[in-house]
Amino acid sequence: VLSSYEFAIEVAARSFDQPPTKSKRVRVQTRDVWPWGHLVRHIDGQLERYLDQVEKDPQKMISIGDVYENELYTPFEDWTELEFVQEDVHNGQFFQ
Repeated sequence: VLSSYEFAIEVAARSFDQPPTKSKRVRVQTRDVWPWGHLVRHIDGQLERYLDQVEKDPQKMISIGDVYENELYTPFEDWTELEFVQEDVHNGQFFQ
């Protein structure tokens, strides 16, 4: 579960504040693969809301001291309790 959380944040952060790109090569995008589509897009949404807030008021920019517990995205402990995480990550072993 922890590695799923870390990977979802890493993928979302990699493209944070960048428009989606279209590659001429045929590649599978992480966001198009189950369960990452749900997990990464959840973090994407939080990062987008944060960016909107900072653009409106630069004073709302935060510094991340603890990657597992901060104001930018769902803390790990809360994330593990989200319904889609329960279904896709905790029970995901049954789909493989």
